[in-house]
Amino acid sequence: NIWKWILNNDTIETKSALTIQPSSDVTYTLYAKNKYGCDQTVDVPVVVESAPTIWVDGYSVENGKSEQVDVCKYQDVVLNIMGDADSYEWPSGNTSNQLKIDNVQLSQSYSVTGIGNNGCKTQLIIPVNVLPTAQIAIKGDMFVCKNMATHLEAVTEPNAFDNFIWNNNMLGTENDVYIDKDSAVTVTGYNAS
Repeated sequence: NIWKWILNNDTIETKSALTIQPSSDVTYTLYAKNKYGCDQTVDVPVVVESAPTIWVDGYSVENGKSEQVDVCKYQDVVLNIMGDADSYEWPSGNTSNQLKIDNVQLSQSYSVTGIGNNGCKTQLIIPVNVLPTAQIAIKGDMFVCKNMATHLEAVTEPNAFDNFIWNNNMLGTENDVYIDKDSAVTVTGYNAS
C-alpha cells in the first residue's frame, strides 16, 4: 500500500498515520493506493480548539507562569483563579477555582489546570514567595516615673511597613504613652494592602 499525507502540495508523511501539532485550523490531504492499483484521495480538515485562559486574580501571566505572589510569613493566602475554564484541577485533588494556603512559611510554586468545555487544558504555575519578616524596635525611655508620659518611636528598616498601631490604638511611628502603672507597650507594623 502507498500512503501520502499532503500539505500545500508537499508530501509530509508516507505512513498511514500522521502526528501533528497545528497551531491553527488546517486541511491535510491523504492519498492512498492499494496493491490492486485502486487509489483514493480524501481531505482531512483539522479544527484547532482553544485552550482556556486562566490567571490568578490581580496577577499577570507569561508563558504559563503567574507573576509572583508575595505574602508575609505565617499569613494565610487565597489564590483566586480567574478566566474562562469550566473546571479546575489542583494536584491536591481540589476542584475549586481557588486554593487557600494557611500559615504560609516557605516559598514554593503551586500548579492548577483549567479545563475548557471542549476538553482542552491550560496549566498555570503560581510562585508564592514568603517575604522576610521585618523587625520592629521601640526607641525611647522605657523607665519613667508613675503618672508621667514618655515619648516612644517605632523603628524598623525603611519602607518595611505602611503604618504602625500601638496597643493604646494610636497610629503612626511615634506615640506619647502615659504611664500610671507597670505595663507593656506593644506596636504592630502593617501594610495597607
